[in-house]
Amino acid sequence: MSDLQLILFSIPGVYFNAVLLTWFVETFRKNGLVFAPARGFKLMTPVFKAFLFGVVPGAVITNYLAFYTEKPHVYVSVPMVIGIVVSGIVLHRDLISHSENLPKTNAVIAGIGLALAVFWGFIAFISH
Repeated sequence: MSDLQLILFSIPGVYFNAVLLTWFVETFRKNGLVFAPARGFKLMTPVFKAFLFGVVPGAVITNYLAFYTEKPHVYVSVPMVIGIVVSGIVLHRDLISHSENLPKTNAVIAGIGLALAVFWGFIAFISH
């Protein structure tokens, strides 16, 4: 895999992880520690929905392509990357709809995403 492909395939993961971390911080800030299982599942509904709409279909299509193509190529993983983007967008929309301060929420997502990208790039640079 070339360096450009590696970067392009990693950007959706950075975005999804930044949105997911921000969602967990916001949920923890609003609700504190949750010890009741029913309440925990209710709070986790947006994450379950995001995985169900994005990651699960992407994983199924990617596995189908990987098993039923004669020579799997690196582009077989494109549906999974698209699924991660869809999951990030679904979770980001839910986060925006429940946010008290929209610019601050988007700035936190951008900051976490930038930090993850810099750390990922640093690790990729050192490993070469």
